[in-house]
Amino acid sequence: MTAPTISDSNTPHNLRIQTYIEDYIKAERSPGFAVLLNGKWGCGKTRFMTDLVTPIDGQAPESGRMPVKIVWVSLYGVETTRRIDDAIFAALNPFRASKAYKKGAALVKGAAKGALKLDLDGDGTPDGTVNIDLSHLFDVTNENRKNELVLVFDDIERCPIEHNILLGYLNHYIEQANCKVILIANEEKLSTGGNTKGIDNHDVTYALFKEKLVGASFTLEVAFDKVVAHFIAAQPEPVKSILAARLETISSAYELHQQGNLRHLRHGFASFERLIACVEERFLQEPELLDQLLGEFLVLDIPVRAGLLTHSDVKRVGNYMQRARDKQKAGLSPADTILNNIWQWHSLRYGQSLYAQFLASPETWSYIIGSGLVKEEDLSSELLSSRFFPISNAPTWWPLLEFGTLSQAKYDVALDALQRCFHNNGFSDSAFLLHGVGLLLELRKTVAAEWDEERILKEATTYIGTVTAAGCLDTFIVELERGWADHYAGWQFYSRNDPVFEATRKHIDEARLNSKIVLLKDHARSILELLRKDTESFIEQINLEAYDDRNVYHSHSVFSYFDIVEFVDCILNVDALRMQLRKGIHSRIARSFAHRINLIERDWFSKLFIYVREMEVPQENSLSYQLLLQSVSLWEGTLQSQNLVEPAAD
Repeated sequence: MTAPTISDSNTPHNLRIQTYIEDYIKAERSPGFAVLLNGKWGCGKTRFMTDLVTPIDGQAPESGRMPVKIVWVSLYGVETTRRIDDAIFAALNPFRASKAYKKGAALVKGAAKGALKLDLDGDGTPDGTVNIDLSHLFDVTNENRKNELVLVFDDIERCPIEHNILLGYLNHYIEQANCKVILIANEEKLSTGGNTKGIDNHDVTYALFKEKLVGASFTLEVAFDKVVAHFIAAQPEPVKSILAARLETISSAYELHQQGNLRHLRHGFASFERLIACVEERFLQEPELLDQLLGEFLVLDIPVRAGLLTHSDVKRVGNYMQRARDKQKAGLSPADTILNNIWQWHSLRYGQSLYAQFLASPETWSYIIGSGLVKEEDLSSELLSSRFFPISNAPTWWPLLEFGTLSQAKYDVALDALQRCFHNNGFSDSAFLLHGVGLLLELRKTVAAEWDEERILKEATTYIGTVTAAGCLDTFIVELERGWADHYAGWQFYSRNDPVFEATRKHIDEARLNSKIVLLKDHARSILELLRKDTESFIEQINLEAYDDRNVYHSHSVFSYFDIVEFVDCILNVDALRMQLRKGIHSRIARSFAHRINLIERDWFSKLFIYVREMEVPQENSLSYQLLLQSVSLWEGTLQSQNLVEPAAD
């Protein structure tokens, strides 16, 4: 991709800068000061100056004058003034800078070294010295030289030499060698980012040196639209068309972080080209999806390129956005502040709510931005589950999820359809019911919807009761793969931290549990028989040791329906896997997710502990009994640590 040219930055302000610098270069004599071209990193300073001086280099400004010789020196990473000397020497004397010449002329060049006196504070007295190589200055100061010399020093702020020493050194070329000097720098970094302590421990401000060295200072004006258009024109199709149709999105994402570095944007376009190459054709036919995909990519990619975020920080935007509305801005870390800004920007452009999700998951974006690679299957799966590809059984009120984009008429129709669902069996499953409850709560907060919180909860619980009475609860309840607090059908739940939403979720959970009681009573005896005949299967069914269909009772209070006497008899008569059984029951009790089950089974376990301690010790199973007593102590201690049972009486 080519960089922008002067014509791409052709604002009236920049044209005036161009004219001034051209006049400065073509002037018959050096005015005795340097010209500074200032601008943020990536704004096109170097390219602007390159395009300006290239037509002038080697040309005589007018008849009878020597040709102009442009010597360009990048100071990026240059650690000593000697290396600056070498760069200028090589530009002026290509042969004399060669290895062959250096070997034969080492003594001559070595004799041409000296100490340069530096006046750091402008009071007319030297404040320090720096050793320089003066051999090339024979050509610079020679009255018989063949060129009018113009020295262009780029990347001033990236030079590790102390800035005031560097500027004092460069000033020598103006005052002693009568050269024209042009400086290119990001002045923000030059005045604040470097060490401003001068030689001999004299504290010298950058402003003082600028006043002494620089006679004209200009800040390049970024012609954003023109430069971006140039970047886009260099892209292949279909990326070129995608970007060209979304200039406002590009500008908005770029300006959010206020970096001013167009280089980040140019590099981002190159990465976006690779991303689009991995996107399926069906997604490329969705203009709104492409706009959001571009916006999300740029708003996350630019701060990573600028060093404001790491790609690992990008993973956290998924967690951060869930609490962004409630979190106070005061005291946020720099990274969290940026994540907060990103989420607010995303919500205003694409969410119509503070809880709408990104097209690609934060983990996917982190991988794309961090590695430059794309997992095509993962990306396609996430795009397919987005709001742009609604599920086949989407209800008529589904557009209400984007209530911020609806006209009043469409809003009224969708809201009426949602409210009617509570009275005409309109929710196909529990997750849609939760979407409906969350939506009504959100609308209550934002547009003062008709139903208040009490009415919403009453309607929801009544609906669940109706489904339960009809015997349809098992098919109605949906297990959400990523948890109740995430999303369903491509949308995150609105108001999911609201007490009414939590009460509805809890009511669904309790209804599901209660519906299992009858079945559990019937199953209890067969499960005990399983304990007697196949202890390993019993352990698998009561625990969540593996995520498969074997763990059918890990979340159900089946122990409450065991006959205690029969249970103890089974335990005492298990020969194989005796220790595994003890650990398996303890694992069930100890797991934090099972505390809700423990609350229900608490009374049963209390009775079990009393029965075991008071029972007559069976002579034929005395060893098994002693092991059972140890197990009871272990199980009881774990339950006590959860504050679920009182300690047994001595």
